[in-house]
Amino acid sequence: MQYFHNISKQSLDQLKIDIKNDFMYRAGGVIASIQSSSTADHKEKATQINNALNGVLIPIKDAFTQLPNLDQDDKAIMALIVQYCFTYLSLEERHKVWNYDFMAFSRRIGELWERFCSVAWDYSTIATRFSAPNFSTVKSAITSRAQSLSAGYPNQSDILDLVEDLLEIIGDINLKEDEMFHSGNCRYVVDFKSGFGSNEKGNMLRLQAVSHAYKRFDPNTQLLLLVRQNVNNNYLNVLKNSQTWQIYTGRQAYQEIHRLTGVDILWVIQNIVDFRNDLSQPFLTYLQSARGNLINYLDW
Repeated sequence: MQYFHNISKQSLDQLKIDIKNDFMYRAGGVIASIQSSSTADHKEKATQINNALNGVLIPIKDAFTQLPNLDQDDKAIMALIVQYCFTYLSLEERHKVWNYDFMAFSRRIGELWERFCSVAWDYSTIATRFSAPNFSTVKSAITSRAQSLSAGYPNQSDILDLVEDLLEIIGDINLKEDEMFHSGNCRYVVDFKSGFGSNEKGNMLRLQAVSHAYKRFDPNTQLLLLVRQNVNNNYLNVLKNSQTWQIYTGRQAYQEIHRLTGVDILWVIQNIVDFRNDLSQPFLTYLQSARGNLINYLDW
């Protein structure tokens, strides 16, 4: 990471300007046309603006990560910087056609924060992603274990029927998580959460089910929950007390990403992420005055 360790604050600021200008050069005309359209409603405009920015994200990321004098660590940092610029531009440009309410903004921040963090895995040299196992594989493992434990019992068939009934009641658990990867000889499963609020009971129950399924599939699986907010509610405490998920919040989450991927995402948070200076003042004023104190969602 020699390039970014030696770069000045002024050069970093200029880099963000250059990236923003490239986004607007490639997509600005389309976005302006969408915003001024009299035929599309605000929902259609919001979708079209997001699509326009998404459409140029990869080419811009490729262009900036291929600049000279960047080692592999520098390329990962550059990709994170591009992703951050995409984040604040997509928030700003979408808001121009459809004012955010509490639910829409909190949901969008969660989506964008997850995508930002996932860039570390895109450029990691030590983490190898894998596809989620099918829950039928877990069911087979449970059934085989039940057969082994009940061998020799006169009522084994009744026991196995009961196990099958319970599995039918449980249904099909989706084991796909935000990041699933191997590092060394260990399997890791990561779930990102922007925060735990009053409506997170469903997520808590899902995470508990997923943890039990993965532990049956591979007892050595490490389950990690990475949370943007430092302050959360009791549902997160329930997960902590269950001791099935390792939970990291705020700064600790970024430190854990660094450990898992080798990509120093915390450096980007400390030196690049600056929503309060990168977003326009009218947008910031709106976020400060809107219900739910939306400005706090910019604390990454």
